[in-house]
Amino acid sequence: MNRYLLVLIIIFLFLCICFNKNKDGYINNLDRERYYTKFMDTYYEEIFPDRNRNAGGPMFYKKISEISGDFTEEEFNLHHTFYCGVSGSVIKSDGQYDYIKVHGLDGNEYYGRYYRCCWPCLCDIMKYVYVDKHTVQLKDKEYEHYVLVIGDPCNKELPDEVSGYKCMNKETENGIRTMNNHLIIGVLHDVELYNELEHDIEDVMNQCEERMNTEPERLMGGMGDIFVKLSLNNQIKELEQCYSE
Repeated sequence: MNRYLLVLIIIFLFLCICFNKNKDGYINNLDRERYYTKFMDTYYEEIFPDRNRNAGGPMFYKKISEISGDFTEEEFNLHHTFYCGVSGSVIKSDGQYDYIKVHGLDGNEYYGRYYRCCWPCLCDIMKYVYVDKHTVQLKDKEYEHYVLVIGDPCNKELPDEVSGYKCMNKETENGIRTMNNHLIIGVLHDVELYNELEHDIEDVMNQCEERMNTEPERLMGGMGDIFVKLSLNNQIKELEQCYSE
């Protein structure tokens, strides 16, 4: 084989290995499976000792934040694709996401990628959840990122279906709060300010129209409905008023 051609082949293979990431910038599927398996095998029973993960997003977020000092930015974000913050369901596939818009605590609307178990969770995020910022310490830097927040459900009696929240003095002990004092349930990825001319979420909005226009007490069945009961325990009142005007 021509030596020049051999060198080109070696360079090509090297570049393929170095840039073997999916289109969202995260580690490839094989590595995702390895990280997912290691995390679940190591921490799942610690996070949910009674194995009830209903609406368990805050518990997943807290555990990943506790070990964030071992992660790069890519590894940290990757771990936040392993669960649905609304239902608490685990997510084995890296393709289980949609792009949505979510109200921000600052009055803006944000566009980003959300990992979910099923489509009703998208609707509940857009109706009952807000975007805030939070900073964690990674292995090589402090990292500010966009998180999804609700008012703390421990402020009132929890739904019967939920047992994973450890409440003390009307606050969730096994969760993390932002500087604005709201409980984090998960991460919104690849965030941009929402622009209806640039960001096409028509399919998601059409699919969610009926659910988002249904009164909470009339929703029936599903893990997401448990989350709706939970989030209504302590809505972020000032924002509810702002966005309903």
